[in-house]
This record gives sequence, C-alpha cells and structure tokens, in this order.
Amino acid sequence: TFEGVTLRRALDMTAAQASSTARWHLDQAGRLHYYTSETNAAPFNINADAPGAGERAPEDLEIDNDAMNYRNAVFVNGATPAGSGWVLDRAAIARNGGQEVTDTLDAPDCTTAAMRDSLGAAFLARVTAAQQRIRFSTTSPDDGWMAQQTLTVVSAKAAYNATQRIVKVTTTFMSSAIRRYSVECGAPWRGVRTGATMTTGNGSGVIKPRR
Repeated sequence: TFEGVTLRRALDMTAAQASSTARWHLDQAGRLHYYTSETNAAPFNINADAPGAGERAPEDLEIDNDAMNYRNAVFVNGATPAGSGWVLDRAAIARNGGQEVTDTLDAPDCTTAAMRDSLGAAFLARVTAAQQRIRFSTTSPDDGWMAQQTLTVVSAKAAYNATQRIVKVTTTFMSSAIRRYSVECGAPWRGVRTGATMTTGNGSGVIKPRR
C-alpha cells in the first residue's frame, strides 16, 4: 500500500519492487506497459560527431539533467515505530557532496524494519539519479519519428552515449513534402505536457527536514 505519493510515483515503486530494470510508459492509446526490455526502434540513431549507417546528425542537440525530483534520503511513516524511520542512499549522498535531499513516504502497512528498508530502497531507486533530457531536430526525408521509440544518442562533445526513449515528437510542416521534427527523449522537458506519451518519471514529494 502506497499513500501520500502520486500515481506516477506509485507506478515507479511497483516497477522497482518487480525488478531493478523494470520500466513503464503509457502508449498513445493510454495503455500501460511494464517491461524490462521492450524495444521499438526509431528510424535512425543520432550521432552528432560522425554519423554512420543507420545514424543521422541532428540539426540541433540539447542535453540537460532534470534534478527537480532528486532525493537521496526518505523518511518512511510506517504503522509501527519499527516500521518507521530514515532510509538513506549513502552512495548517492556521497556523490552529492554529502548533502542530503529528503522526502517522506507514508506506508500504513509497514510494520517491520525490513519492510521499511525495502520500501525506502524501492522509493530511492527511482529518484537518486537526475534524469537526462535530450532534444534534437531533424528534417525530411528523415521521417518516421514517433513517441515511445528507442534510439541511441551519441555526442563526444557532451560526453554522452546512451539509449533513450522518445517522449514527444512535434512535427512542423515546412511544405507539402518537407516536415521538421522536434524530438524529445528521456525525462519530459519542464513546461511540456506529454499526455499519453509520458514515460517513467517521478511526482513531486513533500519535503520533511531530517531530524
């Protein structure tokens, strides 16, 4: 039982308890997909340096980190004193220069320290790394881009090489035959409503100072 969290975060935590590599997204029809290795390849991969076969150089490329929902310590409000307490990701805290960024988790069915630690670890597994946001543009004849496709993005200048899932595609018709695509990958960009094409993310939490 999860209380005091958004539906998105509850889905995250359910996936985290199923598998450390589990992910989820809603497709264009609003159907929920849970998976560990679901593939839906984009028409091309993106290589900003030296594109080869099956790759394209983007017209522009932005790579950013979404740290809005970053947490590395959570206080679990359990049903008993043993089921309540702090759960810390000490490795994440060390990577953050020793600074703790806290949150709370209501778990009314949590009665033991083992349950508390398990729930806290599942919560932190989804929020201890800033999600990366990637945005690039490309133009016809490089067509076929759709939300929920996966692709690899490579940029030596940005020291980036990773596979991401497309969360949104905005198409601009330049003429009857030419289309320009603005493609967003990874975490949704702030201020952008992704609707039924959202991917795994984390809802906002209530900050509680550590005591």
